Amino acid sequence: MAQRKSSQVIWKGHFQNYENSSLTVSAFCQKHHLSSGMFYYWRRRLKAKTDVEQISFREIQIPDIPSAARIRIEFSNGVNIFLEGDVSPVYVRELAGC
Repeated sequence: MAQRKSSQVIWKGHFQNYENSSLTVSAFCQKHHLSSGMFYYWRRRLKAKTDVEQISFREIQIPDIPSAARIRIEFSNGVNIFLEGDVSPVYVRELAGC
């Protein structure tokens, strides 16, 4: 785990240096003796981690209605959940963990 943390810190530094340079990825990697494959690997890996850390939930109020034929839950990241049929608000609350 300490190795992974150290690598993350090192690659974050590389990405900051890259952003401050006017070089292409290929030229930057060549200048700093980095593998362009590893550059892309770590950029993708750190972006995925950042995306997960930015996910947040907020509490919503679900009205107490007997049932609904269709419920659509839309998240800010574009993910949609569709529930059709005899959908109970109690089930939606349990599903959402509210």
